[in-house]
Amino acid sequence: MTDSLLLFRFFGPFLLLILLAGCPYYNTFYNAKKAFNEAERIRKETSARGNNTAIPDHARTLYERALENAGLIIRDHPGSDLVDNALVLIGDVFSIQKDHAKAARKYEEVIANYPESDWIPYCLFALGKASLNAADTTHAKESLRVFLQRHPRSRWSPEAYMLLGAISVARQDYPQAIERYTEFITAYPKHENRSEAEYYMAVSLLETGRYEDALTLFRCITRTGRTPELRFNAHFMAGESLQRNGNHEEALKVFENLLGKDEYEKYYPKIMLALAGSLYALRQTDQAIDRYGKIQERYEKERDYAAEVSQAGFELGALYERQVDLKKAEEYYAQAEKRSPQQFWVGKRAEARSKDIRDLQKYRDNLSQALATLTPPDSAHAEALADFKLRTEVVSARFRLAEHYLFRLNLPDSALVHYRLIQSNTSQPEIAAQAAYACAWIMEHVMRDTLTSRAGYETLLKEYGQTVYGAKAARMLSVPDPNGFSDDRLFTLAEHFLLDIGQPDSAAWYYRQVLERYPRGEYAPRALWATGWIDETYRGEPDSALNTYRRLKEMYPESPLAKQAETKIRQAETLFAELNPTSQDSTAAKASVSDASSPRRGPDKPKDLVLTDVGRQDAHGTVETIEEKQLAVKLIGGRKVETGTTGYVYTIETQDANEVAVRVADIRVLAVTVSLEGKTVMTGMTVDLYDKPDGEVISAIVSDTPVDIKTDQGDWVKVFADGQEGFALKALLAGTDDRIALITCRVTRTYASMDQKSWLGVRFNDTSKIPDPP
Repeated sequence: MTDSLLLFRFFGPFLLLILLAGCPYYNTFYNAKKAFNEAERIRKETSARGNNTAIPDHARTLYERALENAGLIIRDHPGSDLVDNALVLIGDVFSIQKDHAKAARKYEEVIANYPESDWIPYCLFALGKASLNAADTTHAKESLRVFLQRHPRSRWSPEAYMLLGAISVARQDYPQAIERYTEFITAYPKHENRSEAEYYMAVSLLETGRYEDALTLFRCITRTGRTPELRFNAHFMAGESLQRNGNHEEALKVFENLLGKDEYEKYYPKIMLALAGSLYALRQTDQAIDRYGKIQERYEKERDYAAEVSQAGFELGALYERQVDLKKAEEYYAQAEKRSPQQFWVGKRAEARSKDIRDLQKYRDNLSQALATLTPPDSAHAEALADFKLRTEVVSARFRLAEHYLFRLNLPDSALVHYRLIQSNTSQPEIAAQAAYACAWIMEHVMRDTLTSRAGYETLLKEYGQTVYGAKAARMLSVPDPNGFSDDRLFTLAEHFLLDIGQPDSAAWYYRQVLERYPRGEYAPRALWATGWIDETYRGEPDSALNTYRRLKEMYPESPLAKQAETKIRQAETLFAELNPTSQDSTAAKASVSDASSPRRGPDKPKDLVLTDVGRQDAHGTVETIEEKQLAVKLIGGRKVETGTTGYVYTIETQDANEVAVRVADIRVLAVTVSLEGKTVMTGMTVDLYDKPDGEVISAIVSDTPVDIKTDQGDWVKVFADGQEGFALKALLAGTDDRIALITCRVTRTYASMDQKSWLGVRFNDTSKIPDPP
């Protein structure tokens, strides 16, 4: 008997047992992979036959079987060497099923938990692709960038370059898109997708105003494009480049040439739309109308061209609107809205334009009614004119009508008519100045007539220099403001003293200057609000703040801040009622609030201030600093605290050799400042540190590095890590969201002195919360 047979005789049974023990999960994964491969074969064959919309039922069943078997590996054999394979397979199935967010999470699991896996390059790439499909462009961009940085010559690298370019185009970051596609063409000059990269690079050149460069590249792609569709798009965009560059005659020739090619017949409606646009740009309005009409006539009954037919109707509506034939315009907008596919842009735009025309008629009717009540048929002309100058209804109606003509209907000439009528028929300098400023602004920014606009500003400055619009005219002319500092300059100074330097008294003085000099200016409501806020937050004068908020509501009812002021008033009145439930008059209520707002001691303090069942461990926060009536409290744990929340301060004293908690003050929350802590860099990742969101990379944070998050800015966070400060993508950080907040509280009542050297705890009540203004 040979040595081999002897070995098998003695060890064979043991080897067989080992193989059998290992078989179940290998067999399970084999079944998962087999089902997946068969489902992919069916799906791809169906797609090759032209059905790209739905997964065939049999393939869908097989994908579910693959998910089930892969899930068994993860559930029953979490320590096996196939878990990363199973996670990848599950992620791929989710991607095929278009459940991209779930797919991304599976790829992330592999990256985080299996950093040595051979699947890491694929998972970085697949994570970027899945995130992009889930509309998370920020995470997609970062994942693909990391993938290319680590694996620049991977089999998935060419597609990663293309996806990064697509992200930049989607974000309208065209300079970066040009850079990405250039990198791709440089790295893979003979790649089959080169012509696609050149096409999107040309689109980006077009969007950055480099029309000649875009035209050259589009013309090149008309010869090199690898598909008929790409070659047509290049031809079409060549015409678009000429049109954007103002060369409408050459653009017209390009579109007419495309209409003469049978291979592009399915694109005829799109070509005809562009051709009609060129005709209108060449002032051949009747021919343009005829072309739009032919699109509607020829393709009205063809569902595949519903978008083009609806766009033709919309363009006709816009064309008649520019000719001020609003009746026809509304008719065509209605047709376009009705014909537009559900997700196509025309539907909502046409609906909005129709509404604008209806609103115009409403404003016209309002003006007619105001004029009719102003000038009775039997009144003398002089009396009517005198009355006209006193009636604000007409002025208000004209302002609304003029703004509607200008901003909604893009009819500046009609707007100018009404602004000039306001200026000539009002006796109020501020209103006349506002109308005159609007006229000069239109001439400068819409008509591009700088000479006329300058003359308008000079006349305004001469006749209405004492108004806020006189100050604006002075700025437009770059001459000294006759009123001294302008309202925005005064407001900026106030903000600087309040927010940058921390001098609320100086800030309040500048806010008052805004109100005194420019009571009708755009900064006046904001200045009044800030004055009330200073009284409430810094000075501890709730009565004065309440009166300020009431003034704001009365003086500026149309300001967005009026609603916030109303909320503040309601909060204060609710608090007054809680503090004085039996008080019937407001004077008594105010007096009570004044008392409650000031720290006090006296005979009305509770007899028993000892707190049972409360210790140091029960504190919701600790007092950090004490400044007169205000405390800074550091919050412990994740308790939610809002402005208006009430609570109390307590200390720990020793009585009869026992520690007891003693209440020393009542408090109410004035402000909450939140910072995030407790994050780390995701395992297996290296996160770049930027100088600003989407800025330049200044450093990198390696895997598992503790990160202190200073501020939360949506997708980005400002962080401090490894002695450096910068910005990082929040999605790439892992860990807890423990929040440590600094709470500013006002002392409403004191029962004993508070020694900052002693430990002072804080507990907040669950009730008596007053919500922040919306």
